[in-house]
Amino acid sequence: MPLSGEYAPGTSKWARKQAEAYEASDGTKAADLRGRPIIVLTSVGAKTGKLRKTALMRASLDPLSGRKRRESPDNKPSPNHREG
Repeated sequence: MPLSGEYAPGTSKWARKQAEAYEASDGTKAADLRGRPIIVLTSVGAKTGKLRKTALMRASLDPLSGRKRRESPDNKPSPNHREG
């Protein structure tokens, strides 16, 4: 379901710039942060009702240990990785 409402820029300058650049280019620019892919999360403020967009970095963690998953060059978990 699409969210509707007035857009309010985020308070974090770097996250705001990242999200705006990503959306302005349809995801062709600013699509990663420190080498990791990002997603843009759109949320609605509980008090203001305004839309906020935040760039979030995808970081894979092992659900059991909390440590980073070791990934192979094709971005699949390594053979010795076990799912929780």
